[in-house]
Amino acid sequence: MKNSPVASLTRSLIGAWCLLAFVITARAHLPLLEDQLRNARQDGHCSYFSPQAVAITDPTEASLAIYGRLGWPNEVDLYAFTPAKSESIPIEALVPAQQSNEYFRPAVIIIGRDIAPQQQSELPLPLTLPEGFRARVIAPPEGARGVFFEKRLFERLYRGNEQRIQLTAGQPYYIALYDPNHFTGSYALNLGAVENFNGVSKYSLFKNIVAIKMGMFGDRLIPWLDLLGLCLLGSGLTLGMGAVIVTWLSRNSTSLAINPSDITNRLLKVVMRYIRAGILMAIAGGAILYRQSYFSGVATFQALLAIALIAYIIYLSTRGTKARPALAVFSLVWFCQVFLLAWYLVMVR
Repeated sequence: MKNSPVASLTRSLIGAWCLLAFVITARAHLPLLEDQLRNARQDGHCSYFSPQAVAITDPTEASLAIYGRLGWPNEVDLYAFTPAKSESIPIEALVPAQQSNEYFRPAVIIIGRDIAPQQQSELPLPLTLPEGFRARVIAPPEGARGVFFEKRLFERLYRGNEQRIQLTAGQPYYIALYDPNHFTGSYALNLGAVENFNGVSKYSLFKNIVAIKMGMFGDRLIPWLDLLGLCLLGSGLTLGMGAVIVTWLSRNSTSLAINPSDITNRLLKVVMRYIRAGILMAIAGGAILYRQSYFSGVATFQALLAIALIAYIIYLSTRGTKARPALAVFSLVWFCQVFLLAWYLVMVR
């Protein structure tokens, strides 16, 4: 029995994801999510900031890439660890190259008893240091930022200012991130240089990769209703516009048939089903997506265009083939709906 194309495609996708996970484990930082780490706070020698500090594994044993988010202007993310050996490790706060992170430039603070602070630091500390601890601030880069392409995750990241910090075995250290200019955004905190994936679950690694690619980290809630509304609205507009465009483009081929009028009427009947379904889906999706803003923004224009579409559907149902010359205008109205949806997502939302 031959394998179905769907089964073959499914196996290929699973194999590609497994290969991706294997390639990442071969040579890379261990990707971790801020949300996962919050469930493992330390209460022993790293509890000076408790319950703020979030425990992480020793970056001298395995390099880490912690993906998190600063969701509030004055938020500070704080991580704690105790190295098992004395050595110097690189520390850098990278930022995913996304439009939402255009102005987000987090600073990194290294806190410890033996940390050598800078001679002069223009950035104020956003937290109070425990007695006997000192801090060193790694300021974010100014001007144009370099871009780092993570070949294993296929992610583009804005570079930060990387510095190496000397650690002492058995001493508690803290890493804090905040934005001095009070912007919000997501980050990838890279710690250490030792690549070690021993004992790491492939399934857990796979979940982290998916979460990073989908932006599901840093206590980010999934707006399921908005997603449903957007899917319905986008699917409805695509369905209706596609049906109208196909009808408009097929006008020359039907005119060459033996009975072009009959073929055209049949085609219009089929197309009208898709157009009606498309407009109903679009209206339902718009009602869900704009349930809070109502007719604010571009929703006003979309509502007016929806009325025009409904009026033309009624006109097309009564006039039949005589209404075909206006199909180009009808297609343009559908395209305007799609354009306004794209405008809402890019400019308004």
